[in-house]
Amino acid sequence: MELLLNEEVLKLSPDKYLIWGRESMLVMSDLHLGKVSHFRKHGIAAPHALIQEELNRIQSILDREAPKKWMIVGDLFHSSHNHEWELFAGLLQHYPRLETILVRGNHDIIPGFMTKEAGLKTSSTYFLQPFLFSHHPHEHAAHYLISGHMHPGIHIKSKARQSLRLPCFYFADKYAILPAFGRFTGLDLVDKTKNNRIFAIANHEIIEMK
Repeated sequence: MELLLNEEVLKLSPDKYLIWGRESMLVMSDLHLGKVSHFRKHGIAAPHALIQEELNRIQSILDREAPKKWMIVGDLFHSSHNHEWELFAGLLQHYPRLETILVRGNHDIIPGFMTKEAGLKTSSTYFLQPFLFSHHPHEHAAHYLISGHMHPGIHIKSKARQSLRLPCFYFADKYAILPAFGRFTGLDLVDKTKNNRIFAIANHEIIEMK
């Protein structure tokens, strides 16, 4: 689905990312890589195969979209260094011409020298006219903000007393919140109002809530 925002065309994907066409930029948030190994280290059962599945998801998107820039709006890596970081750094080596930018989130505690060695540019915020990228959502006086952090979701009820909780893209007047790309995250429920636009993700489709 395409969305016109601040005179820029954004393509929303049911795979939980957006494409900014003019900049050939892929934008994701909250990948939370390293979480499976973190759980396993602390005795929580999590299949080891899930690690490679997440990396395969990322590689498939990079191959399909072929962006020039990859913007990660925080929480790329869930924990301190573990072997999943080496796997991710190895994946990046397949894309030497890809400019990869990490706006650090609250979980991004990997040391700077390691992100630099992997080829990532890092900052607390990143501005590219007309958008400001930040991990935490908030209203900005001068620029439209694109963020993550909250893992937004929408609660949908049917007449048959059935209900669903779906991840979503959330667009307010002055900021947007992307869905968490990582599959091992919860949802922070948001409400539809006359002042926002919400795009739910269901059955590999984008559905605007009215």
